[in-house]
Amino acid sequence: DAHCGAAAHKAARPPAPTAPPPRVLQARVDTLHVRFRGSIDADVRHRIDSALARARELGSSEVAFDIGRHPAILKNGPWLEKWVIENRDASIVIEDRATLDGWRLKVELRAMTLAAIGPVACIALAEDIADSVMHFVEGERIARLDLCADLVGIELDSIDPRQFVASGRAKAERRSPRPGNGMREFFETGERNAFYVGRSAILMRAYDKTIELKNDRLGEKRATEHAIWRERGWDGEEAVARIEFEVKRDALKELDGGRLENVATFHERLDAAWKYLTCKWVRLCDLDSATRRTNWTTDRRWSAVQKVSFGDDVGEISSRARARSAPRAQYVAALTLGFGAKTGVLDDVMLPSISEIAEWSEREARDFVMRTLDTVLRSVAEQIGRGLIQHDPRRAAMVVVERIRAARAKTFSMVPRALDVDAIDLLTAAE
Repeated sequence: DAHCGAAAHKAARPPAPTAPPPRVLQARVDTLHVRFRGSIDADVRHRIDSALARARELGSSEVAFDIGRHPAILKNGPWLEKWVIENRDASIVIEDRATLDGWRLKVELRAMTLAAIGPVACIALAEDIADSVMHFVEGERIARLDLCADLVGIELDSIDPRQFVASGRAKAERRSPRPGNGMREFFETGERNAFYVGRSAILMRAYDKTIELKNDRLGEKRATEHAIWRERGWDGEEAVARIEFEVKRDALKELDGGRLENVATFHERLDAAWKYLTCKWVRLCDLDSATRRTNWTTDRRWSAVQKVSFGDDVGEISSRARARSAPRAQYVAALTLGFGAKTGVLDDVMLPSISEIAEWSEREARDFVMRTLDTVLRSVAEQIGRGLIQHDPRRAAMVVVERIRAARAKTFSMVPRALDVDAIDLLTAAE
């Protein structure tokens, strides 16, 4: 298997016992996305419209656009309800979709800016940008956090993907990075020495950073990284392995009770989060060192990775509380209506035009949604029931009972919570 086995590459070749342990060259926050909640300043909207009109007039894909005291460019893209503003420090994304619940602004800090001034100063930079864009900032949170460590002595070529033991359903694979995953330079070298573990709330990447930097066209990133490494004893020739974790918002909410999502406290929990990621979430292990895979001993190279510190190590390890939430009403409605369409239930449903709906009162729109869904869902329920009972009605009854019990168990909580069904969600799904 080209992705899982060692046959297509080379068999795992652990380093000699006398080989020196891996040495850490740096550890830092490599990506930081901050979201802000509130309304966009009316003057900023007007300036955006004027700048985009100027760009279209000139036939340009971008136009100069200052954000407060920050010179930037406004991208003239094909997006709806979305505007992108960029400069050398950050990418600023303004979105005006109702589904974002007011979180209209995202500031994506660039890796070189984070390396130069650190995450705390970058938060202050993001807040300054938000103050220049928004009429009033109602809230802020970390939306994505990437932690990385660069080490020499890892020898990625000697690792078998099966050595990565991860929690849950996360699997390790060895493959060529894709251009869209933030490793464009590495991808363009044609090298395949990259390991991936996971793919949703947490993703780990391990790859040869020296290979990626060889393809840096401008050379700025290469010069910066090489300078940092040389300060820590890099000889200019050794292969440098980067171990990085991409932590998205679902995981940020669950780790440390949300302290990693909090802009005021996240930097205090970086070491604890790294220990969770490298000790609990995934480990590099010695193949077949125990009967059960989860009991395999940790590879001594990974022990060096686990000891990486971001400067505030208090010896703690983050805890993660996995929360199950009810699916959004929009998702449930879309799934049910999709089933109804495939079974012919929706064939005879009379639908008004969008222009007609625009002239309705709120009560008329609400009545239409409830009336239509009531009719459709009754028919869908009948179709589902017929499908369940056509072979063995008693068995179908048992299945329904067990499904209800399982659903209750999954959502049980000592704290009662009300499910708010948003009529706008249902209307969107119905359309």
